[in-house]
Amino acid sequence: MSRRNLTDRFCRTISVDAPEDFRDPKVSGLELRVAHSSQRFSQGVKSWRIQYRLPGSRKKLAFKIGRFPDISLAEARSMARALFAEIAKGKDPRHTRQAAAAGRERTVAAVWDDYKRLHGTVHNRPRTLKDKQYAFEAYVKPSIGSWPMAEVDRSKLETLLRDLSEIGTPTQRKVHRYLSSFWRFAFERGDVDDNPFLTLRAPKPSPARERVLSNDEIRKFWHGDTHRVYIPMLKFTLLTGQRFDNVRQLRWSQINLEQNLWLIPSDEFKGKRPHSVPLSGMAIAVLQSLLRWERGDYVFTTQGGIKPFGNIGHEHAKVLEATGTSNWHRHDLRRTAGTILQREQVTKEVAEAFLGHKMPGVTAIYLRHDYAQEKRQAADLLQHGITKALTT
Repeated sequence: MSRRNLTDRFCRTISVDAPEDFRDPKVSGLELRVAHSSQRFSQGVKSWRIQYRLPGSRKKLAFKIGRFPDISLAEARSMARALFAEIAKGKDPRHTRQAAAAGRERTVAAVWDDYKRLHGTVHNRPRTLKDKQYAFEAYVKPSIGSWPMAEVDRSKLETLLRDLSEIGTPTQRKVHRYLSSFWRFAFERGDVDDNPFLTLRAPKPSPARERVLSNDEIRKFWHGDTHRVYIPMLKFTLLTGQRFDNVRQLRWSQINLEQNLWLIPSDEFKGKRPHSVPLSGMAIAVLQSLLRWERGDYVFTTQGGIKPFGNIGHEHAKVLEATGTSNWHRHDLRRTAGTILQREQVTKEVAEAFLGHKMPGVTAIYLRHDYAQEKRQAADLLQHGITKALTT
């Protein structure tokens, strides 16, 4: 091993016939290792490293800093001095690098998988866990899923939540709630050093929406052709008056075509009870217009029935642009369906039964009629009201 007065020129021009180390006299322990030239590296490979001993140990260790000229002589000396200062405190740079590498591998998506497996399956109902997974896939993963957990700071989370404002405050609040639980899990487990959600407040709830689509707006989206799956989803939502998430999760196994009936299982329904939805002729026609895949059971899908349709926000924006309409959400279709039922003189009790509203208080205990026949009549009246909207 040679001790040389290292200069930028020497580091740049030195070549050797056999691997050789050159010590830096200005920073004891810093070395430039030079390998002989090859077809790939005409001037050889030149790497910076330090030789060191930990306090209380006689064992000599080596740690590679990086290559020259990616790291200049001045940078190598500065980095070596910083490393020796840490070594003097008993910190081994090899372990620090390993810990940093492990932190980089722990992406948000990887930690979310642990959260879902270790926390979600224990503390959440299946329907809640499914909703959390959907929210993560739709809103979180595209933005920060591949980021290392340790690199996601408060400003990144604020940006993510702010971008959701175009979708709506309820979605913002829900994603905030889910991420708050997730970050608390990661913080308690040691995946992150701090929890931004301790001070990152949820957006204030927005006033209850009152938006109902006009006949003209119904006609415009109904005759739209922006997407072969999303437009039928909107039609089916209006024709059934059900929650959009239930429509999105609709599976062929839930449909009885002999009875023209859709049965939503209790673990997927907000009321925590099974809910039957009679289907009108137009609703059946929407289903019959769709491909039925052998690989999966989902009705509204672009992935062969394996997964439900997920590109909701993007496709809805395209609908608004193509139809020249604005300020209505897919969830407004359910309110529009309820309003049409009112216009068609459907009683409040029947409309609420059809829409799947839960009866308040003791009323639900003593009034057990299922309104099956009345709900079927309501489905036909809803179809009649939609037909009038489409033709007038």
